[in-house]
Amino acid sequence: APNEMSDHAARACKAALEMQKKIAYLQETFRTCGCPSELYARTGISTGEMVVGNMGSEKRMNYTAMGDTMNLGARIESINKFYKTRILISNATAERVQNDYVLRKIDCVKVKGRSSPEAIFELIRSKEEANAEESFRIESYHKAFELYQNRKWEEAEKNFSELARIGDEPASVMARRCAEYKLNPPPYNWDGAFVMTTK
Repeated sequence: APNEMSDHAARACKAALEMQKKIAYLQETFRTCGCPSELYARTGISTGEMVVGNMGSEKRMNYTAMGDTMNLGARIESINKFYKTRILISNATAERVQNDYVLRKIDCVKVKGRSSPEAIFELIRSKEEANAEESFRIESYHKAFELYQNRKWEEAEKNFSELARIGDEPASVMARRCAEYKLNPPPYNWDGAFVMTTK
């Protein structure tokens, strides 16, 4: 902004993926500088209307963005900690970039401050860089997630656990949730969304 860009969502996704590549490249430099562990960054991307521009007063002004879409992006960024992912995007963003990027629907959540459910997707890579092994893992996760949303906790837990055994962190989170729901299922009118209690 203020320049019009019809592909702004795709540009945001490309920037987020390039950031991850750069961070991976810099790991050796970080270690040389004395970092005792790996450094990483999380990104949340949300698409929609917001107020963008210079805001503040004559004494202090900053170029920034404000609004519900911006807040959702911030919440989604934070949710990465919960699922141990690096880049999560909103449903609106996913709809715009699904033909160009490999995505995985991670969950349906209600973020803090919102009552409506929001599907969140992991941004993995461009479709040009997709591989068969990764596609199979994504397909397996989606199958387990469908079982989960249909309240088939036992089958969903089994499928998520199989993925968790090969190091899939979001699947591990979902397998534990299925185990909990087997003992204490959500109410009959559950809409399939998980309520996030923290920002």
